[in-house]
Amino acid sequence: MLLKYVLFLLILSLSLSSSVALTIVGLLHMEHVSMIDSVYTKYGFPYWWLMHVGVTIAGRADVWRLETSNLVKDMVLFFLLNLGFWSVIVILLSKQRMVLRTNRHSGH
Repeated sequence: MLLKYVLFLLILSLSLSSSVALTIVGLLHMEHVSMIDSVYTKYGFPYWWLMHVGVTIAGRADVWRLETSNLVKDMVLFFLLNLGFWSVIVILLSKQRMVLRTNRHSGH
């Protein structure tokens, strides 16, 4: 029974750390937008959650905006994807371990 809790905590920690890593790696994806009245760069994948405004209609600007709702969306999306991934990996490894254990006890 203790092993189930340890595996559950392992899956959760791997999912959380993987989602944080993927969110940070998502900053490598950027989209440069140049319009008539502003120039800005959006960062993040799949949702942009960091924006750097370089030029506005009023002139040069150096403003960074953090979109927390998009950051939360990214984190939740990556967490759910990683939760499924790590759950499947742990389930497959535990089934493989049970198959090896039953083969060893059956004399094969």
